[in-house]
Amino acid sequence: MPDSNPYSPSASSSPTPATQTRPVMFGAIAAAGAALVAIVGVVMIGMVAWWTVVGIKGAIFAAIIGGALGAALRRHGNWLARGFGGLFGGAVGGFFAIAAAEQAAPGSTSWAIRGAFLGAAFGALTAVLIASVVGTAVNLVRRGR
Repeated sequence: MPDSNPYSPSASSSPTPATQTRPVMFGAIAAAGAALVAIVGVVMIGMVAWWTVVGIKGAIFAAIIGGALGAALRRHGNWLARGFGGLFGGAVGGFFAIAAAEQAAPGSTSWAIRGAFLGAAFGALTAVLIASVVGTAVNLVRRGR
């Protein structure tokens, strides 16, 4: 008996729009999660030793952690989309988290709260946008084979 669920991959031999967009959506969510973990890492290290994340070092640290974590996650969309999303989302989020030191004393609790929220807002948005674009491009290239 054929599967009655139209979104099931076994329902038809050709890919449906739902089966094409689901990996992009999951990859974007995973990239945002990777970027958020990287931003939290920068904020935690900045609370302990501010000098290790000051300047461009904080953004680079967040980009490396976000990109590596995004690419290392399994079963959540395309690894390339997760990696690029985590990389750019971490970099942007880390930059904004460090830039929040202009509003509050660097390394303080006030900076940690402002930096985490500001970095998370911009970093997660960037990660979702980049991962969606890369994931859609990868799906279009794969469909053309």
